[in-house]
Amino acid sequence: MSDWYTLYQQQATELVVFREYHRLLKRDPAKAERPEDCLFLPIQFFKTERLLLPGLKEEKVFLSSGTGFSGRSQHYVASLAHYQHAFVSCFNEAYGDYRNFRWIALLPSYLENGDSSLIYMVDHFIRDGLPGSGYWLKEDHIALAQLLNEQVPTILIGVTFALISTQLSQRNRSHLIVMETGGMKGRGEELTRSQVHSIIRRNFGCSEVHSEYGMTELMSQAYSKKEGFFYPPESLKVFIRDPRDPFTLLSQGKLGAINLIDLNNQHSCAFIETSDLGRKHHDGSFEVLGRMDHAELRGCNLLING
Repeated sequence: MSDWYTLYQQQATELVVFREYHRLLKRDPAKAERPEDCLFLPIQFFKTERLLLPGLKEEKVFLSSGTGFSGRSQHYVASLAHYQHAFVSCFNEAYGDYRNFRWIALLPSYLENGDSSLIYMVDHFIRDGLPGSGYWLKEDHIALAQLLNEQVPTILIGVTFALISTQLSQRNRSHLIVMETGGMKGRGEELTRSQVHSIIRRNFGCSEVHSEYGMTELMSQAYSKKEGFFYPPESLKVFIRDPRDPFTLLSQGKLGAINLIDLNNQHSCAFIETSDLGRKHHDGSFEVLGRMDHAELRGCNLLING
């Protein structure tokens, strides 16, 4: 994992689009003294540009879900081994060794999509997870309930619409972690996060609903264990900018748009101006509270806070 300054100098100099962005805005990357001084590339460029350092060849191109109207984001990954190291490190930092869990995945829309970075990550977790790990593609809720009743540390990771539509027999499953990845776009009425989590708790008998925050353009993920408060891993730096002025950062507690530095994203662009709205707190946690006006709907964790 690179330090932010070295990575910034390299990417702002060698990535053609990022270099041109600095030139047009008359910003000298060498003058950045703090991470807050960096220029962040609008995430929309992942839809139109091949963001990969010169001299590197992509081993895989991950594509976003394609729910927007202007095409799918493309993340050119030079090393799948590097991506594996990144997502394993992020998960293990939050929960401990991922191999100590049984992994059950309810991700129908992602499986249909193909070329998903989330599916690639979950494939890896399932392959190395405890016996019984796998994708759940059946409609047999009784069999699923019986599987989840087994006293095995289990992570059920699912897209939100699948989790709220899966009603199981009532039972306290304290060994079960239910982790939602977002994904209610175009599927009926809009629900608040508190409403969604209440339904999921009732459906699966878990005390809290965990969440994963990640996106196609990132190599790192953040996890929330309670009430939508995400704690970024060491590799992910979070900043909040003024939605009306993308070059002004806001203080902690203020609602604004999210900027990210992903130190694991060494071969592409690590300095991203997202279209997500959020708030950062004094303990280092952050919330994701929606999308900016006119921003496209995406598959990451974007439930409105209730």
